[in-house]
Amino acid sequence: FKEHFDSTPVLSELDIIISQHDNPNHGYGILALAQILRDSNQFDSVVTDRKSNTIKLRRGGTYIPDIIASVENKKFYIEYECGTHIQSDFSAKCNKILQVTNSIYIVTPNREILQKRIMPQIAIWIKEKGGHRALTGKTVRMTTATALRHENPLDEQCWQVFYDMSSDIPVVQI
Repeated sequence: FKEHFDSTPVLSELDIIISQHDNPNHGYGILALAQILRDSNQFDSVVTDRKSNTIKLRRGGTYIPDIIASVENKKFYIEYECGTHIQSDFSAKCNKILQVTNSIYIVTPNREILQKRIMPQIAIWIKEKGGHRALTGKTVRMTTATALRHENPLDEQCWQVFYDMSSDIPVVQI
């Protein structure tokens, strides 16, 4: 390639996705979710670029949301979760999110991952934080990418699982 075109070859999209998101399933899932959000026509911008999404935290470290979707002056920090994190990493991510916003938005590829992996991890994280009373004023919203495709992401009803921290029991609409 170098000899023929006298140029350095660029990385393939797959190589870029893997370098930014560890694996293609997560990376392409983020891109597909971003397109769903754009297609909803509810947001002024939907950004997946890791560099521009990097947020320096007051307590040190950084938080890089998978997606930042904005409408008017409100930002939504959205995580695409495939259910592959160990609990300590998942809890650390949730703690970072709460340094930036009071609302956690999680989208999963399917209902099985939502119900069998993410909901239990959220329940453990809430318990680790001291229960729902320790998280007063915080919310956690979770849904699947498929469900989000057919709904307005700004409508509470499109989120299949909702914790408002007034109760240890989530509102589940699956």
